[in-house]
Amino acid sequence: LRTTLYTTKASCKQKQGEYDRGDAVVNGILANLKSFFEWLEDEEILLTKNPVVRIPKNDIDPRTKTLGQEEIDRFMNYMLNDFKRASEKIRVAIYLQYYTGQRVNEVLQLKWSDLVINTKGQRVIYFQKKGRHKNLKKGKNTWFCILDDHLEAIFQTLPKLEGNPHIFWTNRNRTNGKQHISSSNLNAAINRACKELGMAKFGNHEI
Repeated sequence: LRTTLYTTKASCKQKQGEYDRGDAVVNGILANLKSFFEWLEDEEILLTKNPVVRIPKNDIDPRTKTLGQEEIDRFMNYMLNDFKRASEKIRVAIYLQYYTGQRVNEVLQLKWSDLVINTKGQRVIYFQKKGRHKNLKKGKNTWFCILDDHLEAIFQTLPKLEGNPHIFWTNRNRTNGKQHISSSNLNAAINRACKELGMAKFGNHEI
């Protein structure tokens, strides 16, 4: 399988061409297959050991691109207060990813029901974490953040859409049926803001 992935070309619909798969792409395909077989195990469809665990992955050098604190502070201040080429939902989603350190999809999938008041009277937001196996007990794959006055004020300004439970909702009919905005909207806003600030482009992972 690994040999085939490396020796055959992959097609790119966007660029309408073909390319060679690198280590990261091959590892990603193997990870998806591994998750699929784990699901088969969870559903008791597959009663033997996951076969993908025997396929070795290539070591990949860690990311070297990072943003300094002064640089990210400048960007986030501009994004929240001065950037006008994106909706408030998109700008807040970008800031929340930075503030909480969560994955972009974990931020975008937030629902209003994930905002709760705890026993101390504090407003808490719960993130549903990505997990490879079914939750064995309630709350296993969750992470929470207490909202400070600044975040509380920001959330108060966000509009709601009747019939849509998501905080960062969209009223467009997405092809996958999801009711929240996509990560590509955030990346587009980040790229535009970087251009206006004269900064080198970066992505959600760098945040």
